[in-house]
Amino acid sequence: HRHKSHENLTWFEVDYPSVLENKSSLSSSISTTGPSPYAPLHHVPCDLSLGTALTSLSSSGAVAEKPTLFILEAVLMYMSSSASTRLLSSLAAGYGEATVVVYDPVLDLGGRGRFGEVMRGHL
Repeated sequence: HRHKSHENLTWFEVDYPSVLENKSSLSSSISTTGPSPYAPLHHVPCDLSLGTALTSLSSSGAVAEKPTLFILEAVLMYMSSSASTRLLSSLAAGYGEATVVVYDPVLDLGGRGRFGEVMRGHL
């Protein structure tokens, strides 16, 4: 059964349209039965570097007046400094009760670490 702490929680996953399509395809191939114990998930296709995040979120049903947690996991490292600043500024201006958590991995480990090499290859 759904845990009571999830009753008022909604997830919005924002990513490139092609990435969300791949995720949907993979998740639809997994067989499940019964109601999900997790909060509802809405996929929001958006290139966060274009400055359209607020419009995309609103169009997907996100409510700016509700307390909101944004988790930017390995996102800003792929964006220009100006695009990152624009995104963070728009989230702060558009969502008054927001908390933003940013995680970007440290890519330069002095030549050590395959993770940094792979991530740098995607920049």
